[in-house]
Amino acid sequence: MKTELRSNRRLTGPNVIWQHPGPIIDIALNDKDATVFKEKWAQHITALLEGMGWTVELASRHFPGGLSLAFNAPMDRLYVACEMNEWAYNAAMAEINSAEQLNLDEAIEAFTQEMRQEANPPLLRIQSAAAKRGQQFLTCDDYVSVGSGVGSQMWSVKDLPEAASIDWDAVHRVPTAMVTGTNGKTTIVRLLRAMVVASGKVPGMSSTDWLMVGNSILDKGDWSGPGGARTILRDNRVEVALLETARGGMLRRGIGVLENEADVALINNIAPDHLGEWGIQDVDMLADTKFVLRHAGKTIVLNADDEHCIKRAGLVTRPIVWFSLEADNKIIAEHLAAGNQAIRLDTDGIIRFYNAGDVEFEITASDIPMTFGGAALHNVA
Repeated sequence: MKTELRSNRRLTGPNVIWQHPGPIIDIALNDKDATVFKEKWAQHITALLEGMGWTVELASRHFPGGLSLAFNAPMDRLYVACEMNEWAYNAAMAEINSAEQLNLDEAIEAFTQEMRQEANPPLLRIQSAAAKRGQQFLTCDDYVSVGSGVGSQMWSVKDLPEAASIDWDAVHRVPTAMVTGTNGKTTIVRLLRAMVVASGKVPGMSSTDWLMVGNSILDKGDWSGPGGARTILRDNRVEVALLETARGGMLRRGIGVLENEADVALINNIAPDHLGEWGIQDVDMLADTKFVLRHAGKTIVLNADDEHCIKRAGLVTRPIVWFSLEADNKIIAEHLAAGNQAIRLDTDGIIRFYNAGDVEFEITASDIPMTFGGAALHNVA
């Protein structure tokens, strides 16, 4: 059997495979070999994990021409977990191709020693304490933080306090919105930023253009991944966090926050873009990737005019707010009849925010400058 190890990396947040942190490998292989290889990999990684006393939780994703293989691992041991995943890949290849077998006992001994060196018990205690208090927890190679924006505290990963010594009364979250989709992400976060500024609050914005806090640009470039999100969420000036979330970062590392840590998450639309990268071969697979963001938000905003959003709405377990440019959109009508919230462009040219049958806010579309008199429907949406 011929295979190629294309990528070995850490997943630090909810991702296209599942919601857990852990290592993932992407391999290229013939589709007819996928089932056999996955079974052999699972046997070897299970034996290794059990030998080290780890809980065995495995996940996989088969795509045309390849496999993604992952397992759950503690946040403080992701590097050694990546090495373990590669060991299981090599062990599976050796068995399948009748090559010299890798020694399991030697691997258990070596990885156990590495695990002890990498382990960071204070990090896990802070993570647990934050979860018990409903506070945000973020970690990366260099820093650990709790809370967000003006309510965040951060320390070096090598010099962490004990969880009990943290002033948890001073830790809190700031309102956070995350935005994904194929088109319009940057425009949306810029528009949200303008609204936050108009309200007198200090926005923090990560996007494909830059990192920005208030009126200060921290850095130019593509910051739409987890690194940009963490930078904004850890800035003590930020009162409202606005995070553009692109598919590349979700595929490489997962989303930048843990489950249910954003107040609202918007999936704007799905269209062909960057196909062929990271095992994403078609629009349906791209849509599945974008919908990873459903794990982040307490409320999910979806496009009722987009077939891919409609198809996957059943995956969402939080309250949905639908929006549509069509006054007679059936999804909107049914959603409102059930007592839910939606936004719609009605036939009189007025955008209305409905809460069940009641109008809570309305504005004439043509009065919004960026709609060019209501003609630019992509900006009305």
